[in-house]
Amino acid sequence: MTDHISIVSDALALIVNVTGASRLPLGGGLGMAPGVATALDTALRQKILRRSATPIIVKAKLANDAGLIGASYL
Repeated sequence: MTDHISIVSDALALIVNVTGASRLPLGGGLGMAPGVATALDTALRQKILRRSATPIIVKAKLANDAGLIGASYL
């Protein structure tokens, strides 16, 4: 799993460094997997230019329901 975390955190570090994002929500099945959000946040913090005391990777509040809620508005 560490190879996957490294690959994903590389791409997320690029996004954070270019856009200056302070939070990245992690939802769906990946967000619900135990320990993934923490591992990604730790790896991401080592690769970004700016340091932060608060977590950057956070679990999405709607989790798996975001698609259902969006579809209900159509």
